[in-house]
Amino acid sequence: MPYQGTVIGALNAYSSKPAAFATPEAVDATLIVAETVAVAMVNAQAHGRLAEEAANLRLAMESRAVIEQAKGVIMRSGA
Repeated sequence: MPYQGTVIGALNAYSSKPAAFATPEAVDATLIVAETVAVAMVNAQAHGRLAEEAANLRLAMESRAVIEQAKGVIMRSGA
């Protein structure tokens, strides 16, 4: 599956008819499908990475309050 000048996977096409994909039109249609699937795969991967990053940022913000409180306690105790 081509994506931005590189290949990110393979797409197998099967038919019960011999040489069903041997015409130029079939090759063109298969290439369009492969390109479309490649874009969908890349978008799904990007969505997954962004969701994970958002979860990590939420955790960081939640722990930030606890860290700030601990810093305040340490500063107050004179350590």
